[in-house]
Amino acid sequence: MRLDELKGNRSLKRQLEGPVDLPHACVIAGPEGSGRHTLARLLAQTMVCTQEGLEARPCGLCRSCQKVVEGIHPDVMWVEQFTGSEDKGVEVKIAAARALRQDAYIRPNEARRKVYLIDRPMNVNAQNALLKLLEDGPDYAAFLILTDNPASLLETVRSRCVLFQTAPPEEESELQGESEVRWVQRWVKALCSGAEPPLMECAVELQQEKVPRETLERVYSSLRQLLVEGLTAARRRHPFREQLAALPRDRLIQLIQLAEDGRNQCQRNVSVGHSAGWFAVRSWQILLGEPNHVPTQNQYPMVGGME
Repeated sequence: MRLDELKGNRSLKRQLEGPVDLPHACVIAGPEGSGRHTLARLLAQTMVCTQEGLEARPCGLCRSCQKVVEGIHPDVMWVEQFTGSEDKGVEVKIAAARALRQDAYIRPNEARRKVYLIDRPMNVNAQNALLKLLEDGPDYAAFLILTDNPASLLETVRSRCVLFQTAPPEEESELQGESEVRWVQRWVKALCSGAEPPLMECAVELQQEKVPRETLERVYSSLRQLLVEGLTAARRRHPFREQLAALPRDRLIQLIQLAEDGRNQCQRNVSVGHSAGWFAVRSWQILLGEPNHVPTQNQYPMVGGME
């Protein structure tokens, strides 16, 4: 694929480099500003591009590619075409999912593929209504589901899709110094051990060594990126990725969100000890497969408090 317009996202670009057989159903996950809408548009253009003899698509120049940019390609449809005049913040309901499902069995107007982009939350009934279509829909139909949190989707939906995880360019910066590399390595080893003591030891030692909050924030960001790369199989040139890739897929997805929450805590001035203790307890629960047993702030191991 030609991905020059997608900023940052080096690991994702490596995943899509070379000949790519695009799947019929994708989840594009990432926070605002991570490029998920840009990637969705590039994928849609690739599927309908009509320029011949290219080594990489999309060309961005043919009339089909231009129509996608202008939002007028008849075979590239956003979910708003099926939700009517509802506010864009409202979740997609089952009626819209059924209308999309019915439309999917109508052959494309002019392209070889028909692309559906769903960039709003779907309620459970709507997701269930699309399951058969995602698993065994028409060969020409493709579905791009955009979300800031893949865990918000049913596991039955995620299992039928290929995940493309996007990240803001600033999250891809290299770690600053040996200390930060060491702490990321410690957390990775603790997570992969599958045991609680190594996780709690990390939390305690972070507090004892008086690690700055800014350092912990960068450690969370780097850990999140490694988890993303483990999830997307971008495992080259970094031993940590191979270790994390061995974790179950659903656990990786929850740990990605956990690392993002940890970074947000640092930005809200939560102390290093408090945040690290919370991360240790919550990650241990995720590894145990207990996603519903979330400690409240009053139940965090109080290695530290608000500063």
